[in-house]
Parts: sequence; C-alpha cells; structure tokens
Amino acid sequence: MKKIFIVINSLNGGGAERVASILSQSLTKTTDLTIVSLESKQHDEYAFQGNIHYLDIDLKKSYVSRMRETIKKFNVLVAHEHPHLIVAFLNNACLVTILSKHQGIKTILSIRNYVDLQYKGKKLVLWQHIYKRFFSRADKIVSVSNEISELMVNKYHLKADKCVTIYNPYDLDAISSACSEKIPDVYLNQMRGKKVIATLGHLGTQKAMERLINVLPSIVQEVPNILLLIIGSTENTKYFQMLKDLAETKQVTDSILFVGSQQNPFKYLHAADAYCLSSQFEGFPNALVEAMACGLPVVATNCHSGPKEIISDSPLSNLYQETEYGILVDGKDDVVTSDGLSSIESNMQKGLVKLLTDDSLNAKYRSQSLKRVKDFSVDLIVEKWQALIASL
Repeated sequence: MKKIFIVINSLNGGGAERVASILSQSLTKTTDLTIVSLESKQHDEYAFQGNIHYLDIDLKKSYVSRMRETIKKFNVLVAHEHPHLIVAFLNNACLVTILSKHQGIKTILSIRNYVDLQYKGKKLVLWQHIYKRFFSRADKIVSVSNEISELMVNKYHLKADKCVTIYNPYDLDAISSACSEKIPDVYLNQMRGKKVIATLGHLGTQKAMERLINVLPSIVQEVPNILLLIIGSTENTKYFQMLKDLAETKQVTDSILFVGSQQNPFKYLHAADAYCLSSQFEGFPNALVEAMACGLPVVATNCHSGPKEIISDSPLSNLYQETEYGILVDGKDDVVTSDGLSSIESNMQKGLVKLLTDDSLNAKYRSQSLKRVKDFSVDLIVEKWQALIASL
C-alpha cells in the first residue's frame, strides 16, 4: 500500500481545501494517507480522512522565517514517515514540498490560480521566479484549467508532458439536497416577488462585484423588481464599505441584499433567477459551477481562467456570446460606452437583462447548466486523480 502525503496550507477555507478533502476520502480506501497542514488546527475544518499532522507554523513571523521553519519541520516528518508520493495544494505548500529534501519521493504540485494576476509588484516577481526556478523539479504539475497549464508551458517553460489539467470535483447530489433547505424568513421575505441575480464569493477586488452594482441602475430600468443577492464573507471591511457606498451613490441600496457568508449558500442560489460571475481573474471558479449545479442560468466574465472552459465548447468570437452552457462576456474596464458603463459591464448588463426577460432562454440555460456540471462530478474527477497517482 502506497504511503501518500497531501500537503496543504490549512484544513479550512476555500476550494483547494475542499478538493483535498474530497480526494482524501477516496485515497484512504487504497493508500496509507497522511494530511499535512502547514498551519495549526482551526475551527470549521473540512472533513478529511486519513492521519492528520499539523506543522503549526507561526504566522506572526516573517514570511522567510516561517517558511524556513516549515521546511525544517517537514523534512523531519518526511524522514520519519518515508512517503512514496507527496501531493501539494496551493503555492506555499508547493514551495515547502519542492524545497524539502526528499530524494526518490515523487511529487505532484497542484496550481490553483492564475499566478500572473494573483500577485502584484515584488510578490509577483518573486513567485514568477519560484515557478521558473523550482517547479520544474516536480514530477507532475496539476492545473485546474487548461489555460493555466498552457501558461506553465509557454511562459514558465515547464515540460508539456509534466503538465496535466484536472478540474475541480463537485458533489452534485449533496448540492441538490442542500438546495431544498429553507431560507430564513428575514431574507426570504426580501426576495419574494423579485427577479433575483445571485453572486457568490469572498468580497474583495478579485471578484469585482462593483461591476454588478454599476450595472444595476440600467437593469432596474428594464426589470424594476430586481434584487442583487450577494453571498460571501464581509471580512474585508474596506471593500464591503466601498460596495455599500457605491450602492448609495447609484441609488440602488434597496435593490441589494447582503447575506454574508453562508454554510449552505446553495439554498440561496437555487431561489435565484440568474447568476453572474463578475471576477477579474480566477483559477477555476467554484461558485460558477456550484450555481450551475443549482440549476441557474449564468453570465460570466471571460477572465483568466476557467469560465470559458466551463461554459463554452467553442472559441469566443465576440465580446458578448451566448455559448453552449451560458453567456460569456468580455471587454475592458477603461472603455466607457454610451450608457456610462465600461464595455465589459455593458455586455454583462445585456446578458443579465436577456436572462431575466426571455423565459425561453432562461429555461434553456437552466437545463444546459445541469447537463454541463455532470462533467465535474466527484466520481469522474477523482478517477482522473487516481489514474495520475497510479502512474507515478
């Protein structure tokens, strides 16, 4: 039985942790699995199977100091356990894995975001150097989109035969079941009788939710009973306040409902009429697939990376395109159209109005969403991971 390490920054949080959790539940059936968390045990951790080891890094130390300490601790653990394979998720876990001394041990690094947009300034320069200098040491690089895989080959000069794309998995049955839960009356009463546009994600600059608030006044003119439902953590208080101030400036405060972070966002998504992904960049947008799994028709920005691969089987030929599985929009933030919106906002507004006023188009994309998400089922995606692991 192979001894495998899954290395990750922590056991709670976002999409990477969820994928690692799903993978752990499968691998424990056929391997001796240990989950290695760089950070200490936290509340609200995902359910992981296998042994769990916390390296307990001190987050108060400087980045260089804590990385040195983490690598030292990880080396001790590897020397004691002698795993056959190490699978690392997220950049810090990948860096610890690749800089540690483990001769003869196979390594898989999982890249979760579009690095050229994930960082800025000196941090971007640092990570670009790390990717070019060190990631070639891995046996396989797993990216969550073909676009990221292409970036690794074309810009970071990683060998094409080392780079593999495996999309994120989704428990479609669990999502379907969660959709049936009741929404609290305090929110349900505000949603009744409304045409609801939903969006989901941590409130921050990456998600660019200000685009949705900018387009809301023009949507109200054509769909007066509109409500923008924003689901996601408001811990970034500066960004959250900016959104609220913008809503007041645009005089659409009464047309927006913030419900914060929700343990079950699917019941809210299921109750909506359309979903919009407004992001500047992604790796593979979980929220977009989850909205489709709830049966929502979707509008998505054609950002790097993921949306195009999720909702279109064909090349994008226009800045506004009704694709196989949803509406994909593009454009620039600094090109202002006659309606005072940026070109990408104008196309977003066009797509949302069509979904909210054209019942046949809405129904078509609801059906197509449910069809498409079957390609991202847990069974199919885990099977790809298992095949990759077996090949090493």
